[in-house]
Amino acid sequence: MNNKKSFFRLDLNAYKETKWPIIAGVVFSVFFWGIVLNLIVYPSKWVLPILKPIITGTHQLVNGTFIGYLLLFIVIVYPIIFYIGKVNKKDVGIEWKLLPQALIVVSVFWVAAQTIGLVFTLVSGGSLSFTTYWTSAGLTAGLGVYISQFFGCAPWEEIVFRGFLLLQVFLKLKKQNLQFHPLFRLIIALIISQGIFALFHIPNQIYNGASSADMIFTLSKIFLLGIIISLIYLRTKNLFIAMGIHALWNLPNLFVSDNIGGFIAVILALVLLVGWSLFSKANPVKISKQADIIA
Repeated sequence: MNNKKSFFRLDLNAYKETKWPIIAGVVFSVFFWGIVLNLIVYPSKWVLPILKPIITGTHQLVNGTFIGYLLLFIVIVYPIIFYIGKVNKKDVGIEWKLLPQALIVVSVFWVAAQTIGLVFTLVSGGSLSFTTYWTSAGLTAGLGVYISQFFGCAPWEEIVFRGFLLLQVFLKLKKQNLQFHPLFRLIIALIISQGIFALFHIPNQIYNGASSADMIFTLSKIFLLGIIISLIYLRTKNLFIAMGIHALWNLPNLFVSDNIGGFIAVILALVLLVGWSLFSKANPVKISKQADIIA
């Protein structure tokens, strides 16, 4: 192990490498099911009558987003990554001992985001009230959005695009006998994996009727989100933190618009990246894959 401290603390070389067909199968399945769900299933007239009893029966605690990502877990993560690919849960970043640390970090992140949003509203002369989304959605529907993000969207996307694809692309680049510095390999792996992450959202953009200009802007933001959350994972060695930050990023702020809320999330994510050393020293956790990736 290199004795020099690295900004990125996750040792990508310590994780199990899978075969190219598994990586290709995951990428193909990601796009295939993204197209099927957004352009065939969701727009069809027969889906709503099937899902409506579940959604209304739970008072929207379970919504279409949660059901869709549950399906993606069933058809991609478990059969292709875990079973056929023989990649274990730790090799995609799932270490349950890290969950308490993540709960603390994500809770502080959420409180900070809402507090900053509240202060911004008061300073800018706005009224002290919840945003329209939360007042119109209702309590159970609002909780359903939280459930769909924390237990559906964010876990699936983090496991697939950060826990699996980012690490596997990095490992495959190492095997190509290219005399690249590890940091350069990491940059290439980030661009490829998070580019796929952004492109995965194209069918959803089409389903939502986005214009070409809006789609390009949104996909650029998603790519940036993927890069920032990847850096958080590499910095903290905790995929649960990445999941939590991802979920909060997708959730509307209680007091300010999505645009301001997104800006607040970016600032807090950067603060987390820079200040992680202080937190990790105060809250040490033993991690299985612990080494520096940048030699």
